[in-house]
Amino acid sequence: PSSGRATVSLTHTFDAPGEHQVEARLGDDALPIDNQRWLSVPVREAVEVLCVEGREGAARHLAYALEPGRASTPRVRPLVRLENALLEQDLSQFDCVVLCNVGRFSREEAAALYAYVNSGGGLLVTLGDQVQPENYHEQLGGGASDRRVLPARLERFAPVGSYSFAPQDYRHPIVAAFAGHERSGLLTTPVWKYVQVRPYDPAAARVALAFDNGDPAIVEQRVGRGRAILLTTAVSPDCVDRTTDPPTPWTALTTWPSFPPLVQEMLAFAVRGRF
Repeated sequence: PSSGRATVSLTHTFDAPGEHQVEARLGDDALPIDNQRWLSVPVREAVEVLCVEGREGAARHLAYALEPGRASTPRVRPLVRLENALLEQDLSQFDCVVLCNVGRFSREEAAALYAYVNSGGGLLVTLGDQVQPENYHEQLGGGASDRRVLPARLERFAPVGSYSFAPQDYRHPIVAAFAGHERSGLLTTPVWKYVQVRPYDPAAARVALAFDNGDPAIVEQRVGRGRAILLTTAVSPDCVDRTTDPPTPWTALTTWPSFPPLVQEMLAFAVRGRF
């Protein structure tokens, strides 16, 4: 009716990739000019993900979690490259860039990452034993506040201990899918080492997942049209603390049943700004 409101939910599955035009049309009335709306929908064959590893093998398990089925027509196509790919690859061709235990960044690499995320790309940063916190701050964080892509400052390496995840009532979309599935493995994931962080802008950054001591485990923030997500522990069993005898692995996250769905949920959240 006139001056009324109504909500209609419609579902459609596109059977071919490409740019599709969607039109919504209302019946004619006294003002026909506002009775039509259009939307251009980019339909992709697959989500393209660039996995950048600080050393060989650092992104192997994450790539498996992104596309565990190894299908001939995968929904996610991960490409694993060493860190020089940040300048050698055209980042705009990827829906998400994942950094796995990258030690440090040059000013040019930081600028490329900011331009990519600001224009709508998704960024997932995972940490590890090669990470240099001060370089992250200078190039990706507060030292580069006009082009910041890191949602939180890396403060210090947490002491080796026994830590577990606290989902904070599953309020955040990244962990919402785990609600009601307490035996999925998320709550029992062993973590022995991580990096303690502090959000640069507490009003803008959100903690999606914490540790049982209250420290952030996953922090995210919108950057321009894109999103940046920070996972404060490692995604490789090769990442170890060598100050202990024998060396202590950072986490068993990659071997836990909760790892693939957690990675998938982080990816889905990261690419929201892409389209």
